[in-house]
Amino acid sequence: MSVATVTVTPLDPRAAASLREAPAARTAAAGGQTLPTDRDAPAALTRLGAALVASGAIDQRTLERARRVAAETGGRLDRVLTQLGLISDRGLAEALAELVSAPLLGPADYPDEALFVDRLRPKFLRKAHALPVADRDGEVVLAMVDPLDAFTRDAVAAAIGRRVRVAVAVPIELEAALDRLYAEPVEAADGEAGLDEIVADAEPAEEDAERLKDLASEAPVIRLVNQMIARAVDTHASDVHLEPFPDRMRVRYRYDGVLHEVEPPPARLQAAVVSRVKIMARLDIAERRLPQDGRIKLTVRGHEIDFRVSTMPALYGEKVVLRVLDRTAVDFDYEKLGLPADVRAGLERAFDLPNGMVLVTGPTGSGKTTTLYTGLTRLNTTERNVVTVEDPI
Repeated sequence: MSVATVTVTPLDPRAAASLREAPAARTAAAGGQTLPTDRDAPAALTRLGAALVASGAIDQRTLERARRVAAETGGRLDRVLTQLGLISDRGLAEALAELVSAPLLGPADYPDEALFVDRLRPKFLRKAHALPVADRDGEVVLAMVDPLDAFTRDAVAAAIGRRVRVAVAVPIELEAALDRLYAEPVEAADGEAGLDEIVADAEPAEEDAERLKDLASEAPVIRLVNQMIARAVDTHASDVHLEPFPDRMRVRYRYDGVLHEVEPPPARLQAAVVSRVKIMARLDIAERRLPQDGRIKLTVRGHEIDFRVSTMPALYGEKVVLRVLDRTAVDFDYEKLGLPADVRAGLERAFDLPNGMVLVTGPTGSGKTTTLYTGLTRLNTTERNVVTVEDPI
């Protein structure tokens, strides 16, 4: 193993030697935790698969399918499970935490400031999907998406000269913390100035639209929007609300009808984030005075997800709402939707009539779209021609 491959600094001779120590020394460096070494990882993954089946997270057939794909592609079992959408990132993180007897971190467990900035480079942490979150009593708590990665935890222990105790992180939450603690500046200074000049009262100018389009295509903006979308899907949010303010953008996710605020993106990227969403929804980014509606269809974590996008002009920019519909997570069956028997019978009689109208009303998140989808699946047969009139479709 070459120490030169580790992108952390500095590494003194004693630290370099520690990377070559036996597995027993690795256990000691992990703060007393009994964590698998690189050689133990295959056996640990076997136990992980058995544990997922035992807990009911997946069935045996799903496990065998994932094992076949892993064998054919040379991928790891846990990564294949999430890539195929057979288990969520959070579900996998919970199973890994139990497997290695490590705590599972939540969004509130990440620090307000980056630790060991003089010894750990952001590029290494991003590549390793790891982040030190606490330093107490001569021991560092290291958040890791992959607690089976012995090399990363040994490299961090060697670089900072402390014992490392591993905690398991949910990928989307770790990525959000990395973006907050190691924010990447937008490279074009004139682009940032252009964002500051755009205000709600300004006339939409062609050059402004082009500048926003360019900024919306920058890697940091694309990553931010992708993280927002992935987090909404991973945490089963019904919609995402983006609301501009003079000094920040408020981001809220709706769970069971209640909005919960999360960490916002950098204020300077506010207009670029909105423009990125509008580009994905095929909306006119130059039009900022009128409401617009669009749709995004994506595959997130192996699931096909529909997003309805609505924009509305506000005092400090544009408000954006993304409605999330995970079609693979919904059973289009009236009984499973919880409709009372008399309501279900009335709907079915109405759908059997040769003509007429059925009105479905209710507040946001009450299930109007799901109810209509269920009715359409009943009507959509070979003998019928079904036409829907929707905007967006």
